[in-house]
Amino acid sequence: MSFDALMKKPSLPRHFQRLEAYFEGSHRLDAIGVSLPPEVRILELVLDWPRITVESLEERLTVEGFALAGEEASDDHYWSRWQANRLDMLAPLVHTEAFVQGVGYSVVGPPTSGEWAKVTVHSALGFATVVDPWTGRITEAVQRFKEADGSLWAMHYAPGVNTRYGKVHGVWKQDAAVASGTSRVPVVPFLNRSRIRDHLGRSEMLDVMRYTDAASRSVTQLQVAGEILALPQRYLFSDKAKEMMTGSDGKAVTQWEAYIGRLLTGPGDAKAGQFDGADLAQLISTVRLYAGLTSASTGLSMDTLGFASEANPTSAEALNAIDNRHVRKAEKKQVFFGEAWEDVMRIADEIEGRDTPENARLETRWRDAATPTIAAKADAAAKLVGAGIIPPAVGRDMVGLTPEQKRMATEYDASFEGLARAVGA
Repeated sequence: MSFDALMKKPSLPRHFQRLEAYFEGSHRLDAIGVSLPPEVRILELVLDWPRITVESLEERLTVEGFALAGEEASDDHYWSRWQANRLDMLAPLVHTEAFVQGVGYSVVGPPTSGEWAKVTVHSALGFATVVDPWTGRITEAVQRFKEADGSLWAMHYAPGVNTRYGKVHGVWKQDAAVASGTSRVPVVPFLNRSRIRDHLGRSEMLDVMRYTDAASRSVTQLQVAGEILALPQRYLFSDKAKEMMTGSDGKAVTQWEAYIGRLLTGPGDAKAGQFDGADLAQLISTVRLYAGLTSASTGLSMDTLGFASEANPTSAEALNAIDNRHVRKAEKKQVFFGEAWEDVMRIADEIEGRDTPENARLETRWRDAATPTIAAKADAAAKLVGAGIIPPAVGRDMVGLTPEQKRMATEYDASFEGLARAVGA
């Protein structure tokens, strides 16, 4: 497909603005079929369950390194590249984009300084791609972007070459072509909830949005009811009621002054009383119902959605059981996103001249999605190493030591073994 054909594809992904509004909590109730008068608009309340759904899942995804399958320890040069490109900070951003919009992208380019290939992350905004239906890999891509001065540019990614175009007087003209250093298109998609029949991602918020709409209606009704109906309404029946609602200056008192008056006085034939305040428990129960449906759809606990769990768990085991489904979902995401990061590293290896057949065995090391405590991880690793089931290097990966901490521990082991041999001799 040519550059011109790719540029005819939409630059704004389907439902992009709508999904952004739900994630940011900026969608309005009138956009979901609820009309509020201007006087009541201040009471509008939109729940942030879509954002909670995305962030709670992304918080369980932390890359801790890369290693070749069959090797005990992580490979340092992959982690050095990761740190040089600040991916410990940028990786959560592309994960979030994939959860919100269904897809995010990483682009790999030649080194701008130093020895490491340049790795950047991007949202789906401005991208148009062609995907091989057999491999699922991108065979051609275009990225549109705007510079700070307002000028419009586009980058065309093809195997072996990246071509930059600028828009001059409404016409796209080639500006420069640069060898990419790789036989592949250096654009890697991070797909969320893709299907066999297509290579499109889907937002993690889709199932939550309809429950959020319904619950936001109920919460807004709760706000309005709390303002108008929750406090008891007073009444006064008398032939001289109009005179009683006149102040000492002869002017009628305002509604607010009449409302907050502690005592209502009047002639002997007056009848005063008050209506019972409205019971808002039904609205609260309705919101709780939608929270339960959201919990069932996402695997989040009711506590995460703002409601105390009726089960009232009292032990760490019970809490882990509640989070078990959410942890399994995060582990599934690690598989798909891990494959994307491995593709990124393989392309970077080719650009840097490190491409070898062993790179096919590359795997991503993730932090445990269940987020156990440091003490629990250390205890499990110590037992497995002590029983001879795993070597010390794997145990250090389980504990989550940084590459520098692993290096120091390895040096300590070597010095300790040398001392033991000297003493034994």
